[in-house]
Amino acid sequence: MGTQPKEQTSVGLRTVAGTLAAATPALLLAANKGRKYLLVQNVGAVNPLTLGFGAAPAAGAGIGLDPALSAGGQGGSYEQVDVVSTDAIYAISTGGTDYVAIEG
Repeated sequence: MGTQPKEQTSVGLRTVAGTLAAATPALLLAANKGRKYLLVQNVGAVNPLTLGFGAAPAAGAGIGLDPALSAGGQGGSYEQVDVVSTDAIYAISTGGTDYVAIEG
């Protein structure tokens, strides 16, 4: 099982950071009808992650984000600005990884 996400709120943005357990889908952000901005980033150094909207995805069957090249580095990211999903945001990683999710 992944670790409990850490949450921080500032300037109207809410940041959640956590760790995905290997091959276990997880809810990153609950559905939010007021969401006007979304960013999800894979900050783990080894394993990719897959995003799903409204339901948990199967590994490789959604939006894929590559890992960072080194721990804490900048991995693949997905951002929505103009048209933003208000659905719940889920992710899965076959080997587990760290992530950051920001909404506003």
